[in-house]
Amino acid sequence: MYALPHTDEELSKLLVPDESPGFYRMVPADGTKVQAKFRPFYSLGEGYPYRMYFDRDRLPFVLWG
Repeated sequence: MYALPHTDEELSKLLVPDESPGFYRMVPADGTKVQAKFRPFYSLGEGYPYRMYFDRDRLPFVLWG
């Protein structure tokens, strides 16, 4: 299983611009295949499945109470 990097610098090295402006894909240095793409939330249409991500410095988040 792939784990996200621990620092912003490490994460920035992995994010590569995708086909559309503001969209990114992950390309790990070790060649691990990661299919996740990062895009602005507002670019998704209604009913489109998505995952949210949060600022790592402000964890933990309670999503359901």
